[in-house]
Order: sequence, then structure tokens, then C-alpha cells
Amino acid sequence: MSTKATRPSSTPRPSISLTPAAGTARHKITPDGALLKEAPRGGAWIPTSPRVDLERLDATTDADINHQRIAELVDEALQVSMSSVAELAVALQLSPSTIRRWRRGAASPTATNLRRLRERLGLRS
Repeated sequence: MSTKATRPSSTPRPSISLTPAAGTARHKITPDGALLKEAPRGGAWIPTSPRVDLERLDATTDADINHQRIAELVDEALQVSMSSVAELAVALQLSPSTIRRWRRGAASPTATNLRRLRERLGLRS
């Protein structure tokens, strides 16, 4: 398994160092795209496999991001009101399957339904 992350050659990546939280490993990406992990106790940098699929990340569209935001809004509405999908659907005057499709990203709410969802969370439209 290669330890080098693949990226298009037209987009050079600068060397970055991620600031770790307490008890986490430090990583950095070299200009050629290799991912390195700091050895325990501040030792040398060793090659490691990336946990992020960079090709998939680069292929993420604005529509994918919007679907994720809607799913997060639905999840937040469920947590805030401590209700089930069925109860949220009744409150929004929709079917539970519609709410589930929003969460999966298989459908998007209309502007009216998005406004109702945001109002349920106490957010401005």
C-alpha cells in the first residue's frame, strides 16, 4: 500500500502541520503529497497512509455539501425537540419517508419546507 496521497499534479500542496489536541498524533503533508506522522515522544517523521480519500474529497460538489447541511439540520431538529422522524414529519406536515430521504441526501426540501425546518430550530429564514 502506497503512503503517498494522490492529487492532480496541477495543484501543488504546501507542507502543512496539523495542530494536535492533547493525546493525538501530529501529521504533516509534504509538498509532494506524502503524509507523515510524528513518531511517539517527538521522534522522527514516518510515512503513514491517509485516512481521507483525496480523490473523493476533490470530487465533492456543492450539491453534496448542501445535502449534508440539510441532513445536519434534520438531525439537529430531531435532537433539539427529542422527537422521532415521524413526529418531525407531522410537525412539518410531511411524510416520514420525505424526512428520511432528506437525511440520506436522496431528496432536497422545497424552499417552504426548508423555512419550516429552520423555524423549528428557531433559525432565521
